[in-house]
Amino acid sequence: YAELKYALIRVGLSPTESQRVVGRYGTRARKFLENPQWCSRVSDQVLVGEVEIALRVEQAVTIEDLLRRRLELEYLPGNGLTSIEAVASYAAQRGSTELRGEQARRYRERISNVADSIKMVA
Repeated sequence: YAELKYALIRVGLSPTESQRVVGRYGTRARKFLENPQWCSRVSDQVLVGEVEIALRVEQAVTIEDLLRRRLELEYLPGNGLTSIEAVASYAAQRGSTELRGEQARRYRERISNVADSIKMVA
């Protein structure tokens, strides 16, 4: 996979992004080379190609599924909250309008409840 990682860096991904893409998608990461626009960013934490694969291939249907299971943003600093609007907006442009509004509000609320629970334990 080293050659694939370097090829992704040559088309504009950072070494960290290249590692993440190859680590997450394996040989499917070649799609990023075939579709250069996939290397652009939806937000500071998410690439267009990551959302495309989550929607097209992995068939994510909720914002929770997209942010937590497919993109694993819930486990990063900020829990994906800084990316939620950009990701939901991009997904809506691609036809996934159900990922906006109420789902985004519920995701924020759940993250807030988890954070409050952790504070109570600490």
